[in-house]
Amino acid sequence: VRSCLMLAVQADGHEVTTVEALASADGELSIVQQAFRDAHGLQCGFCTPGFVVTLTSFLRDHPEPTDDEIRSALSGNLCRCTGYQGILKAARLAADAGRRP
Repeated sequence: VRSCLMLAVQADGHEVTTVEALASADGELSIVQQAFRDAHGLQCGFCTPGFVVTLTSFLRDHPEPTDDEIRSALSGNLCRCTGYQGILKAARLAADAGRRP
């Protein structure tokens, strides 16, 4: 659920995962976070949390996605900096890692 579409009080009693919770306790990045770093899927950083959380959830449910499925899954997120190539490359890199994020 996008945070802009829901009041915080509506999450009462539900589990909420933020981008900060994706890395391990020792600071090791998740597969998706590392892929964004390695594939230069970052620019200003404003949109990055949305892309990373969306892709993490998507890859849990679709561990072997096609490029079109990745594009569709990320279509609700907007980036004004990268032209999406680094983001799509990062998504493919994470998907090809063969592990769940």
